[in-house]
Amino acid sequence: MNTQHAAPATPAAEFVRDTQALRLVLDTGGTLKAASSALCQLLERSADELFGQYIWHFTALDSLDATLTALNQAVLQPGASTIEQCWLTRSNEEIWLQWSYLPVSADGTLLAQARVISGAGSQPQQHSVAA
Repeated sequence: MNTQHAAPATPAAEFVRDTQALRLVLDTGGTLKAASSALCQLLERSADELFGQYIWHFTALDSLDATLTALNQAVLQPGASTIEQCWLTRSNEEIWLQWSYLPVSADGTLLAQARVISGAGSQPQQHSVAA
C-alpha cells in the first residue's frame, strides 16, 4: 500500500512526512492535500486514495455539521480549532478522533493533527466544537 502521496517539499508536506502521528494537510475547501502514513493505516486507505478528496467523504454523516463548522472556524478565526469527529475506515468501522486544525499560510492551507478517542461503535463522552 502506498502510504505517502508525493507532495512538494513544503512546510505542510513536511508536517505529514516521517511521523507516526495522525496528521493531514487540507485546503480551505476541505480538500485533502497530504496525509501521514499513520492516518492512512488507521483509515485503511493509501495517501493516493485520500489525496484530492473532500474531508467529509471520510467522516460519518452525524459529524458533517461539526466538520464544516470546525473547518470554517479554522479558516476564519486565528488560532487553532478543535473538533471531535467520527471517521470511517474502508471497512466502515467508526473511529472517533479529536482533531486540532491550525491555519499555516496566507492561502489558507490547514494542518491538522488527531488523537483517537474511541474505536468501533463507541461514542465519546463529549461531542463538541471549540474555537
